[in-house]
Amino acid sequence: MVTPVSFITGGNPRDLINPLGAEVFDYIKDPNHTNRSRLTDRQRRDYKFFLEDEDCKAKGPTEHNNRNRARTNFQLIGGQLFHNPVPLSEVRKKNDDDNDLIEMTEPLRAIMAEDAYQRIKNIHEKYSHAGINKTWREVRRLYYGLTKEEVTWIKNNCRRCAAQNAMNVQAPIQMIVSSTPLERVYFDLIDMRHLPAGGYEYIFHAKVSFDSIPLKLLMLGMLGILGMLGMLEMLGMLEK
Repeated sequence: MVTPVSFITGGNPRDLINPLGAEVFDYIKDPNHTNRSRLTDRQRRDYKFFLEDEDCKAKGPTEHNNRNRARTNFQLIGGQLFHNPVPLSEVRKKNDDDNDLIEMTEPLRAIMAEDAYQRIKNIHEKYSHAGINKTWREVRRLYYGLTKEEVTWIKNNCRRCAAQNAMNVQAPIQMIVSSTPLERVYFDLIDMRHLPAGGYEYIFHAKVSFDSIPLKLLMLGMLGILGMLGMLEMLGMLEK
């Protein structure tokens, strides 16, 4: 079951979603999903406006709050909005359950909703489809406005990761039961022609699954196998 997360707007998501699977896009349009750290279009517009013009006065309480927050917490770099570096004490307040915290010493680029998906996806793929924690550490180091929940959604819906996880699952071990002697015999012929010993160029190895074989019967079985190998040699199917 896919956890609904809505953090993509605009553009054609089915062009972006590969290899994450376009069929899951409809699950992320949940209007109840909120991200308090992500800026709205109004906030981005006001923040850039008040940072570009320090003498501009705010009109009304909303603009007043946006002006104060912009000048306290944000800066413009190359025309792009960046959040100021975050001290470790502030990181701890917002990530009480995260044991792998680092201090944000560089400005963090503010990411809007329309860019959130692609930014996380790019980092996830850049680091060879890294896990949730590794992807989240890099996302948090570079960007402001993204959440671990969104990183988790990207990782859990990545087709390549799902395929790799399926390959890593080992099939359960099944017991092979032999009820009679010589019912199941394994043998191998190891080619040692590159390093012969006293004229011998092959090592013959045989294993019988049944563990209660009388010695005479076992020897007869081995002689039968050796006879078969001799026939293959006579027919030219096995080099001497």
